[in-house]
Amino acid sequence: MTYLTRIAVALLLIIAIPACTSDDGATPVTPVPTGTVMVTLLPTSALVAPGGIGSVGLSLTRGGGFAGAVQLAASGVPAGVTVTFGSNSLPDGQFSTSVNIAVAGTVAASNTPVAITITATGVGINATTVTLSFRTA
Repeated sequence: MTYLTRIAVALLLIIAIPACTSDDGATPVTPVPTGTVMVTLLPTSALVAPGGIGSVGLSLTRGGGFAGAVQLAASGVPAGVTVTFGSNSLPDGQFSTSVNIAVAGTVAASNTPVAITITATGVGINATTVTLSFRTA
């Protein structure tokens, strides 16, 4: 090997070896566990007469290290029907509430079920939904 070849190989190694290392000086990032929430309705359906009020129980299970507050909201609620929660925000340590369904007296009785979606959200968790099947008597 000639003198110039040795110098070229040495320069190449000086440049190539540091490029192969993975230490960029940054602190390794530890993944944050994703919390989970499971919502259960008991019962899963409600039958409420026009002008009446019905209620079902809502149970919440936190998992994945999640211990924060969970907010509840209802969507898909038909005209003349109001859905409220005993508590629409469940702080850590609270695991249940009621889902109250009030039907105006002007709503016609129907055996056709309507799906009301209940969504649970919180900081650091993916939103989860559960469906309440509802009909008027």
